[in-house]
Amino acid sequence: MSERCAGSEATVREPVVAGLFYPEEPLELRQLVSRFLNEAPRLAFDAPIRGIVSPHAGYMYSGMVAGHGFAQVQGREYSHVILIGPSHFEYFRGACVFDGQAYRTPLGTVAVDRELAGRIAAGGSRISLGQAGHHLTETGEGEHSLEVVLPFLQVALGECLLVPIVMAHQNWETCQELAEAIARVANSKSVLLVASSDLSHYHTDEQARSMDRKLIACFEKMEPEELLRGVVLHQMEACGAGPIATVVQACKLLGCTHARSVCYATSGDVPGGDRTRVVGYMAGVLW
Repeated sequence: MSERCAGSEATVREPVVAGLFYPEEPLELRQLVSRFLNEAPRLAFDAPIRGIVSPHAGYMYSGMVAGHGFAQVQGREYSHVILIGPSHFEYFRGACVFDGQAYRTPLGTVAVDRELAGRIAAGGSRISLGQAGHHLTETGEGEHSLEVVLPFLQVALGECLLVPIVMAHQNWETCQELAEAIARVANSKSVLLVASSDLSHYHTDEQARSMDRKLIACFEKMEPEELLRGVVLHQMEACGAGPIATVVQACKLLGCTHARSVCYATSGDVPGGDRTRVVGYMAGVLW
């Protein structure tokens, strides 16, 4: 039986980082996302893509990387997207599935499948239903890890239903329980799973690439528990290690046998970027 998070009335979650992480003006935003998608190569896969890992930094730093991931699914038919991101600001138990009506960006609203959200939330004691990690504070601040990904979904996929999930507790037990709950409901639908995460934070470019190579290796070997262990031991970093591990495990349960990083960069790669203190970004796909 799932528990209810605080603030569970039906609502539309408004954008909080438009104009900061990405353009606030709709046409400018659509053109920028379209450019990132159009500049990315389309790769060949021998089975349908079921999962994506995408960064959630400001578009000037991570937009190119995100475009490489979503370009692989652009125009494909998905009925639902289950989007999982970490909580940067609020701590609560386990993972919280949003029970509101929609998430809004400057490109419009993305409707939430509340029935599917409820079924996922009912899948374990570490999964709750409500708005913890999703709601805005009294000062208008809020979690950005889901919001920043949504314009890429809107441009690449068009109309689809959303199940937004924020994870606060990123241990293996929570990841495994959430992955199993997702796999039970995603098997009969055309569902894309998306993990939102940046990688290492504030090391030199050389140090960041060394750490991130280890995490990418775990991802490509589809070893989610080893990935989490490496983060706990400080051998690698990812603010969304739990979402990545959850998506990898869910994709394995859904029959995926391959994972691949399709793009990697650091914030030092942008023109004038500071290579003494960077953040790492990866786009990955699972099929």
